[in-house]
Amino acid sequence: MPYYCAQNNVTIGITDCMAKYENIDIPALTDATMKFASDGMIDPTHNMLYDRVYVFDGLNDTTVNPGQSPY
Repeated sequence: MPYYCAQNNVTIGITDCMAKYENIDIPALTDATMKFASDGMIDPTHNMLYDRVYVFDGLNDTTVNPGQSPY
């Protein structure tokens, strides 16, 4: 899931972030992330520039939709 996907809203967290990927507003999440970083609430995002990211899911996962996530 993208950072801050649920946006402090449990309904978004258990619907859009777990199954309805097409409803996720990536530009809004990017803007929020950059704002958090500029406000010093999180580390600067450039710290991750060359980091590798591994995303795992499972076919037997009954909480998060294991379908074709675009992330």
